Amino acid sequence: MSIKLTYEELENQIAELKKQAANLHALINNHNESIWSVDSNYNFIAFNNFFEEAYFEAYNIKLRKGLNSLEILTPELLEFWKPKYDKALSGDTVVYEFTNQVEDVNRFYEVTLNPIIQDNKIKGVTGLSIDITKRKRAEEKLLLYKAIIDESTDGIAIIDKQGYYLEQNSAHRDLIGYSDEDLKGATPAIHFGADGFSSIAKELEENGFYRGELISDTKTGKLNIDISAFSIFNKAGEVTCHAAIKRDITDQKNAELEIIKAKEKAEESEKYLNNIINSIGDPVFVKDDQSRLLLVNDAFCTIFNLTRAEIIGKTLAEEVSREERESFLKIDIQVLSNGKENISEEMLTVRNGPMLTISTRKTRFIDDNDKNFLVGVIHDITENMNAQVTLRQRTQLLEVSQFIARVGGWELDLTTNDLFWTAETYRIHDTTPEEFNPTVDSAVGYFLPESRQILSTALQAAIERGEGYDLELETLTTKGRRIDVRTTCEVTLHEGRPAKLTGIFQDITDQKQAEEALRESDANLKAIIEIPLRAFGQ
Repeated sequence: MSIKLTYEELENQIAELKKQAANLHALINNHNESIWSVDSNYNFIAFNNFFEEAYFEAYNIKLRKGLNSLEILTPELLEFWKPKYDKALSGDTVVYEFTNQVEDVNRFYEVTLNPIIQDNKIKGVTGLSIDITKRKRAEEKLLLYKAIIDESTDGIAIIDKQGYYLEQNSAHRDLIGYSDEDLKGATPAIHFGADGFSSIAKELEENGFYRGELISDTKTGKLNIDISAFSIFNKAGEVTCHAAIKRDITDQKNAELEIIKAKEKAEESEKYLNNIINSIGDPVFVKDDQSRLLLVNDAFCTIFNLTRAEIIGKTLAEEVSREERESFLKIDIQVLSNGKENISEEMLTVRNGPMLTISTRKTRFIDDNDKNFLVGVIHDITENMNAQVTLRQRTQLLEVSQFIARVGGWELDLTTNDLFWTAETYRIHDTTPEEFNPTVDSAVGYFLPESRQILSTALQAAIERGEGYDLELETLTTKGRRIDVRTTCEVTLHEGRPAKLTGIFQDITDQKQAEEALRESDANLKAIIEIPLRAFGQ
């Protein structure tokens, strides 16, 4: 078969091919990732502007086509890069991470090397390098924040929107005595009881916050727990999970009871009463019906930095700000009037000292002569409140970090078959927890047929034999948008059998498109060269 072209037709075809090549070259150069290719002798065939500039910035070497990519490397870099090029030249796809120092700053990159195959022969290697520094920094921060939470002396727990435990720190584990395995698939009702948990859930639903004291069952008995719980919201204002900070106040509660009992026997032994309240670490006070202080313990003197002689008989109104004074006295009058116990959080600033956040419990006591007294216990919760703010910031940072890194997470409880997605995983699927309740079948069903079969086989191996996986697949979002994703799986065993699957879910569509663009560029360049030669040859 012969090809007959006029010289004008041939020139038009060559011009069109050059135009297409220019468009492809512009497309590659518009990427903010390094793209390059070398032949089987490691000589540069092509590279985009971003790679050229980055290489010059890192090594002060001006690249040109035909330059040998290995001969310009130091011995250390040669030892690092050559085996990876050789593996790609053998027909394998090579993916790895490396660190490079730019202007005294470590940058992290993920590199993909693919063989260039023409006429069933490997002609060279294409490379794609993506800067993953932000993702690595986010991962480092998440590990740091987790370590800080784990080291907290307060019990901290995270529960999902449905109220099931997701995670607890070591202090929480020691506080209630339940292991992570004990809490798997359980709500706080396991130790607070149904009514206690219901009261927390109601406040969270209505106000996004709960503060109170509850009786908690533990493995060794019962405890009085001071609990602060709050909802964590994403940028859209949607609840993603709830956090709770818990502290054992059993000693404090017992102390309060002892104070009341001691007051009833004060006429018999004032010294006994003083010894009791002075053994209490929290400030304790007793006021008359005019809010004058009659009795205080050592801790109360310490917090106000006054002697007992400077306190007794006074209201200490002059020691605090006008706003704080009005708030304190208003609550005194209310409790003395209606007899209802009051627990309130207040700000306390003494003599221009540091501002403290305190929780004050005030109770009315009526003696045998029908005289009213106000009994109070102050608990400094400044660190507790700061911990709440820090935990909220860390949880929000987790959501933001996942969004920036475009990496979501998932977890499958093989006991309950419950599938959990992080907020970023929902975003990658173009949906929200309110719109879509993920299950294994529904999630797998969105993958394209070939990918669905691969994933189903991998899941079966993970569930039956505990084998993890790291796959790159094609799927549809809930809105029908086709994306390329990377999904991994790690298996947690219990008594030698798979109990939980955990992994990441990453949108790698941009990376795949960049790789496809590079392959198309190579193919078109080859066509530009071959067509005119065939035409003139005929």
